Amino acid sequence: MKEVQDIKRLLFPIVKGLPWIIIVFIIAVTLTWRMTVYQTPVFESKAVIRIDDHAKGFSDNNLYKDLDIFSETNEVLTEVEMIRSDEIIYRAIDLMPTNVDYFRIGDLRTSEMYFDTPFTVNVDSSCFVEFDQLIDLNILSKDLYQLMFKGDTIKCSFNKDCKFLGNTIRIHLSPQYIDEHGVVNVVDTYQFRVNSRRNIMSSFVNEHLFVKEIDKNIGIITIHFEGENPQKVSDFTNAVAQAYLDDHIDNKMNAANLTEHFLQNRMDETEKKLIEAESELEKYRLKNRILNVKQETETDLRKLSQLDIQLTNMKMKKVALDSLERYIMVDRDRFMKLSPSYEAYGGLLFTEIVKKLKSLEADKVDLLTRFTPQSEEIRVLDQKIADLIDYVMENIKNHRSSTIFQLKQIEDDIEKGITTEIIEQD
Repeated sequence: MKEVQDIKRLLFPIVKGLPWIIIVFIIAVTLTWRMTVYQTPVFESKAVIRIDDHAKGFSDNNLYKDLDIFSETNEVLTEVEMIRSDEIIYRAIDLMPTNVDYFRIGDLRTSEMYFDTPFTVNVDSSCFVEFDQLIDLNILSKDLYQLMFKGDTIKCSFNKDCKFLGNTIRIHLSPQYIDEHGVVNVVDTYQFRVNSRRNIMSSFVNEHLFVKEIDKNIGIITIHFEGENPQKVSDFTNAVAQAYLDDHIDNKMNAANLTEHFLQNRMDETEKKLIEAESELEKYRLKNRILNVKQETETDLRKLSQLDIQLTNMKMKKVALDSLERYIMVDRDRFMKLSPSYEAYGGLLFTEIVKKLKSLEADKVDLLTRFTPQSEEIRVLDQKIADLIDYVMENIKNHRSSTIFQLKQIEDDIEKGITTEIIEQD
């Protein structure tokens, strides 16, 4: 019984103070939850870069055998320091979509906005003088806003230029944001800051960027970046990786362009020297009457061969014209039967006259069915046929004379060519 009384005596303070314990517990949980809600979160983004090592990697990209300008050894630590360099970081900053930070001012904390902002600020960075300064902006309505900075205040309209402290600022309101959140949620107090590259480097990058290698013998580099806005953190991590790749490509392209320029200059100089050497060689050859006997002989033999072919064709043509002229002189009546066999040797005029004669002969046959051979119509037609045959005979004589002249010229050329070849051989 005494033990039960002792237990009751021990539990009584606990039972009596239980409500206070519950109240304190609820307050602690509530405070912890509110602290979690209002505490600024930290997001981390990671990018991985693999270094192209032709010894262990995936390409042997030498420009040519004696200039390994593109080949790389596995120096991971060097590449890590290169990514950390100001040149790459500034290049990554330039790749970011904007250099303006947007903030929404709340009762307990100020939160940074990135793309999810109801307004955007456009300034001329070359003329803007208030870099790295927080400027208060109070949206009064969907048409008006108020700027406040160091005691100066001005009201301006959206989508129009605003002169403020010697700067030209144009602020655009996002219709998509208004449609999504409504005008009531847009009317609020904000801040924005136009950052210089140096301020972005010091306040946003330096303490939050970590570049490290997995192992000094493994060609893989990881880029870690921390920040409040997840999209902005991800974009900057990708920008650093892209800046490193672009710089690497630019270095290779510069080396390739330099090599190409060097080779092109050497080729131009070599071509110029060759042209000058050929010119000097030609002058020396002409001055000293030096001939390439083998080359000249081959050229002359080709010309002689062509002249022989022309001579054979001319002889065949002359024989055909002689035969045609002889047949016409012996028997004019056989002309119409023999003329088709000689059309190829008489030329176009001969062919046309033969066609005309055939047409007249056909007309004569038709007229003989109605008239006698002594009639006036038949005699007129016979006279036309006789005149055309005389003209053909004259044409054949002229053509034959021209063929004989050409034949003589070819024989003279062949004789001169043979004589020249004999002299050269001697």
